[in-house]
Amino acid sequence: MKKIIFVIMILMIAGNCFAYQIDPWTTQDTVLQLTFTISFIIDVWQTYTFLYSEKYQKQNYYETNLILGENPSKVKLFTYNSVCVLSHTIISFLLPQPFRMIWQCIWIAVEIYAIRNNYEIGVRIKI
Repeated sequence: MKKIIFVIMILMIAGNCFAYQIDPWTTQDTVLQLTFTISFIIDVWQTYTFLYSEKYQKQNYYETNLILGENPSKVKLFTYNSVCVLSHTIISFLLPQPFRMIWQCIWIAVEIYAIRNNYEIGVRIKI
């Protein structure tokens, strides 16, 4: 059911965007999208680390994403997050300015908040 609602929301947004002429993609859009994607990957990496690292297994950390559930499988984790990045990029491309920039900045802020929260509870990733 959650997947159906997600797909319907994306289709509604995409449908509304086709009513407008698509604004050209700018360097600023690329920088914002890369910033979102990198921050999103860091968040996913933190999630993977605390879910599947022996060090964090003893601390009873769990995922708070309602769609993924508390302990998603690796396949579910990476499939969901891959779809999210792809969807975010498509929506960003379709949105007219200034909504595109607002959309990207909101999601960058959401990801930074998640990364900071993970860091504060002690989740560390190794590069």
